Amino acid sequence: MEYEEYKVKQGDSIASIAFKRGLFPDTIWDDPKNKELKEKRGCPDVLMPGDIVFVREKKEKEESCATEQKHRFRRKGVPAKLEVQLMEDGEPRDNLEYQLIIDGISVSGKTDKDGWVRHSIPPNAKKGELKIGDSEVIDLQIGRLDPVTTIEGIQQRLNNLAFNCGEPSGKLDDRTSAAIRSFQQEHGLEATGKPDEKTESKLVEVHGS
Repeated sequence: MEYEEYKVKQGDSIASIAFKRGLFPDTIWDDPKNKELKEKRGCPDVLMPGDIVFVREKKEKEESCATEQKHRFRRKGVPAKLEVQLMEDGEPRDNLEYQLIIDGISVSGKTDKDGWVRHSIPPNAKKGELKIGDSEVIDLQIGRLDPVTTIEGIQQRLNNLAFNCGEPSGKLDDRTSAAIRSFQQEHGLEATGKPDEKTESKLVEVHGS
């Protein structure tokens, strides 16, 4: 079987790589040739530019069906799913009206009883905005995440959790330190404003990856 050695670029995720090639994300992520990368990164959304992903050649699949009839075939796993939970002081922000904008496409709704926003999105989506009410806007980084052990990875997760750091820069600036401190205070950690192992672990737990 032939493989392509794909070099990860900024913004790539396993889902976006698979989508471009007409494959399921699990087909790539669970391939034995990607075992080392899977163990290193732990999550298909957590990749670094320069990582090598082995992508096997796509197989054509044949299905038998009756002639002169219409048939619909659905590709499983597409679209992807966006899930965002809105919390305040440890309590879910339920029944909030919101507008979600992904790649220029807008949908509206209300958070459920647990504060969740859930919508299907294209697997290759990169960025989005979640507007709540008339004034609150949350920038969403979708797809690839840097490892939580990097400043940019911390900034991406904090932004997604509404602890606004601004555009991820990879620098521990004043705005990022303030966001880290707010996150630490909310989750009962020592509020130093600096990343540490406990903060990184809690970020992964709360963010979900």
